[in-house]
Amino acid sequence: MSLSGRKTILVVSILNMTACASPSNLHQIQHEIKSLNQDMQRLSEQAVSVSQQNALNAHSTQGVYLLPSANTPALVESNIGMLKMSLVTVAPAAGGTRVTLLIQQNRLQPLPAFSAIIEWNSHEDNANTEPKKATGQQFFSVPVRSATADEATITLILPDTTVDTLRWVRIHQITPLNQAVALPTH
Repeated sequence: MSLSGRKTILVVSILNMTACASPSNLHQIQHEIKSLNQDMQRLSEQAVSVSQQNALNAHSTQGVYLLPSANTPALVESNIGMLKMSLVTVAPAAGGTRVTLLIQQNRLQPLPAFSAIIEWNSHEDNANTEPKKATGQQFFSVPVRSATADEATITLILPDTTVDTLRWVRIHQITPLNQAVALPTH
């Protein structure tokens, strides 16, 4: 049977089912279709964000970019080994936005104490172009958790930004804590 024949049978079958459906069943079907459409829209937007995050990281020579809307971890090669980083939460906070980073060692070894710099952009910009200059930056450190801990969670406040305008964060200059890192000046 041809593809157009199958489509015709499918359309006729759906029409028959909706014609036989009670009004409450029809309402439920319409509600489920609306819900599925919303899910598809959300997943489509997330797929675009994941592609943008991957493109930013493909062109990055240092550090890792994370887009809040991507909701996907990214790998970064650092001075302490390969790390997997993700934004666990992005929420409003007094005077800015609270972000929680999950940082995981990508091999079965304890995560050493380290320091890094987080930069962020809180302006609307076109994700298809090079990322605009960071609108803020902050130094942070992660102490040794335990001899067996291969991950760390750290919460930071990004001042003077909102959840709605946070475009990306970039973590770079990841250095073992026994080595000093100078915060760059602009």
